[in-house]
Amino acid sequence: MTGTNQDQGHDLISASADVLREFAAQCFMKVGVPPEDAAIAADVLIESDLRGIESHGAPRFRQFYINGIKEGRINPTPNVHILHEAPATALVDGDGGLGMVVGYRAMSVAIQKARETGAGFVAVTNSRHFGISGYYSTMAMRHDMIGISMTNTGPLMVPTYGAEAMVGSNPISLAAPTERGTPFVLDMATSLVSAGKFEVANRKGAPVPEGWGLDPDGQPTPTRRWRAARASSSRSAVSRRWEATKGMAWGRWWTCCAAFFRARARAMLYTPCPATSLGRCGSTGSVPSPTSVR
Repeated sequence: MTGTNQDQGHDLISASADVLREFAAQCFMKVGVPPEDAAIAADVLIESDLRGIESHGAPRFRQFYINGIKEGRINPTPNVHILHEAPATALVDGDGGLGMVVGYRAMSVAIQKARETGAGFVAVTNSRHFGISGYYSTMAMRHDMIGISMTNTGPLMVPTYGAEAMVGSNPISLAAPTERGTPFVLDMATSLVSAGKFEVANRKGAPVPEGWGLDPDGQPTPTRRWRAARASSSRSAVSRRWEATKGMAWGRWWTCCAAFFRARARAMLYTPCPATSLGRCGSTGSVPSPTSVR
């Protein structure tokens, strides 16, 4: 389904997720991205919009990715490969490719390692912008695993009480399945808001709340241009409200972790360990004594 509506005096075209996803994939292929990779990249972008994260969805399509490929900043046909690995860890080289494709493949490696060893940790180097962190953490969640996804950025955030951007907004996402069926998913920038929120406000011609951005003197500014107003970690009333929201989310996450590890520890407590060269665990799950290790 497609349609038009008015926003700030401009005609906007709306389309269904499936139509937009196919359009994005076709555009990626037009600039040399292989079909499978194009489908992955398109899905990450449209999933962002479906989750209500319009700052990282289709509007960034041309500026961040298509133009990046045309200008040579993104490799459309990367050789994504593992540089180093151990049973539970790996370092993946993205070969300058689309971050969405590299992130997808890296999390796939982490999921496979978690299946084999109980945990999988994969780091990525030489990649590009990968969209929303939550896409990759929920990949693991769909396999009944806890998923963690994070990345670094350039300096976008002003330190608390500072005036110059020195820290990345460094987004992180945490996802976990639950017994009741509704999963826990946290996807956030570590700045007060992500830089993309300024882009959304600029497109809509809408004001931003005081405290979102700071001017060169470190004072709150209502400008919509995030390159002029760096993301804030200030202590204004607005920032306290947002900090409280993110703090609550972190608190809920650690509640989930504590419950998970308690359950795992309880299962291990009553599950006899097999004999090993280091000695035999007792029925209480005790650690082998130093003498038995020697």
